[in-house]
Amino acid sequence: MSAEDLYQRDLYGHIATAAEADVDQPTVAARLRALLGPRMAPAIDASDRADAEPVDDVLQVMDLAPLSAEAVTDIATSLVGENQARALTRLLIEQSRGVPVAIAEVINFLWDRRTLLPINGRWRLTEDLDALALAEQDLNDLILRRLHRLPASTRRLTALAAMIGPRFDSELMVRTADEHPQVVDLGLETLLERWLIRRSLDSFTRRRRERDIVMWSKGARRGDFEFAHARTWYTLYHGIHPDRRALMHEQLAECLVEANADRPEAIAEALAYHYQAAHRDDEALPHLLIAADKAEAMHAPETARHYLRRALTLIERMLADDGLESDRRDELSNLRHTLQTRAQTHA
Repeated sequence: MSAEDLYQRDLYGHIATAAEADVDQPTVAARLRALLGPRMAPAIDASDRADAEPVDDVLQVMDLAPLSAEAVTDIATSLVGENQARALTRLLIEQSRGVPVAIAEVINFLWDRRTLLPINGRWRLTEDLDALALAEQDLNDLILRRLHRLPASTRRLTALAAMIGPRFDSELMVRTADEHPQVVDLGLETLLERWLIRRSLDSFTRRRRERDIVMWSKGARRGDFEFAHARTWYTLYHGIHPDRRALMHEQLAECLVEANADRPEAIAEALAYHYQAAHRDDEALPHLLIAADKAEAMHAPETARHYLRRALTLIERMLADDGLESDRRDELSNLRHTLQTRAQTHA
């Protein structure tokens, strides 16, 4: 684990990975302090472990202490130098309260509006920060303010990307957006420049997408991308009206079916997700069952149980419909019993 990893990837993801590998919290804290220094490493108190919020049988969410005022000062000084550090420190503390991802969003916001620019080899503030008159706002507000500064066409593409998920494929965006590929390329380029998304580098190695690498060098943005932070995706996704989300999920599912007509089982997990989010339960159920079958075939019991539980939850919702035909009700009841038995074998 490198210092670059901590900044480019979600810090919580590294802690979750350590927890899954049964690495104790003091070890994680020691690694962070060794990489970032004692003042900038988030404090992790092992005594709080019992109070951590359980996520599943393996992982726990642990609250991390915010950065100290001294650590924020170090960040501001390293960025703009001592002469301008005081004003930037004050703004960062007011707007972020020491939360690292919020600090990053404030800095990115200043860059978006050209208040923070590289001048003569160093970052400089180009205007009085007091003149910005920024009201105190939470992280969601900061992210939304950044998104609202995007061109309208790019905002539409960003919403579509959020509907695909925290990670998204540019080819699916082109198909679903019904836009010229160059328009999508320009939108992705803007999002990359604003640090709202980043490339998923493993898509350029694990899948052997040599053509994407060549196209990238020529300016075309191809391959898989991901939002720069999970909170960015969450804020954008939940900022879309639920009715519009359902329609877009249905549209994405139909595009996926069309693009994978010769092997629909390969994308069963994605189809189950989009159909279920579109409230198309009858279409989602068979794909959940295929996903469970695939997990069992790969000897992945936890994954199989996950999809079986989702299928059972969906069946219960369908059975609660008073207008359900009796034959369909009997069919679903029998299927529920079968799935319950299968799920118990993975317990």
